[in-house]
Amino acid sequence: FAEYYSKINFQNYNFFSAGTIKRANRYVPIFALEAALKFEVNMSNHLSKNIKDIEEKNIDVFIVMDRENYYDLIKKFKVNKNKILFLSNKQDILDPYNENLNNFILTYKCISKELDLLFKK
Repeated sequence: FAEYYSKINFQNYNFFSAGTIKRANRYVPIFALEAALKFEVNMSNHLSKNIKDIEEKNIDVFIVMDRENYYDLIKKFKVNKNKILFLSNKQDILDPYNENLNNFILTYKCISKELDLLFKK
């Protein structure tokens, strides 16, 4: 969601979303698709990607949602911690994967709010 929302709203930047779990090419859960549409974001063609698919030298900053992603980037993928930024300074934003529609909506509301603050919408 964050990648798609950002590409729509902050066109002066380039965004690429990837996870730290090994399984990639997963489809978006139906509740995620439905929740994203409430923010005018269409993710119907999205497949998950793994962080291994990108080269760190092409990334200015990694924006993470939670501490688990932060530590995975440092320990598993050897990303310099100075290139990592938490999306929210207040709380971890946990992935609502396998949860209900309302949890996706609440999570996307939090993500969009933090992105708007970060990129000064």
